[in-house]
Amino acid sequence: MGAALWDVSGILRTVDPRWVGYDFDPGFATETAGVSGAGVAMRLAMPKLKAVVVRDFTWNKDTAGAWKATPCPLGDGMVDWRPFFDALARAHYVGPITIEVRYETKDELNAFRRDLEFVRKQVATAYGTV
Repeated sequence: MGAALWDVSGILRTVDPRWVGYDFDPGFATETAGVSGAGVAMRLAMPKLKAVVVRDFTWNKDTAGAWKATPCPLGDGMVDWRPFFDALARAHYVGPITIEVRYETKDELNAFRRDLEFVRKQVATAYGTV
């Protein structure tokens, strides 16, 4: 079910974490709640975290002058990755991390490689300090 995490957390509060959990996307959390709100959402999700999706974005104005989230390579956007991966390490998270490449690229394979390398470095840094 898709909704704000703080709304869903009330529904899932009494459900055993062995049976249901979150697929947390820090990009979506940052886009909808800002950097500080994403941290709050992450803390709410952590006890029931089952999977992670990573993507990044920047804010750009569209042709009408409205601000719009525009996908970009991991590490080039608004997501504060260090605290996110540090939180995963502190929780000893060992579940799946799905990388989403939503941005325009002429070389998709190298875009996947670049983002995978970014995630590997973040994981090595965060998990190496725990």
